Amino acid sequence: MNRVEESVDFEQLNAELGELREAMTLQASEAWHHAAIAKVTQAQEAAKNTDASKLMASLRAAGNWTLDVAIKIGVSIATDIIKQSVGLK
Repeated sequence: MNRVEESVDFEQLNAELGELREAMTLQASEAWHHAAIAKVTQAQEAAKNTDASKLMASLRAAGNWTLDVAIKIGVSIATDIIKQSVGLK
């Protein structure tokens, strides 16, 4: 997790996670969408506290829909971190 702490601008990541959460909220139509939004909210809180371990765990639990929305809305830092959390990068 040190790699994330050293390489990420947590302030920018926090802002992007906020954008992502808002976009997800607008698109949510299933109960599991709301569960994913809750995980992104937890990840945003972890980013505020520069808690890389909690950040990665929350994003890993947020699921593929979260990654899809992040890619769609163009939040590049959040997309990279989500990919890392699920082992795609």
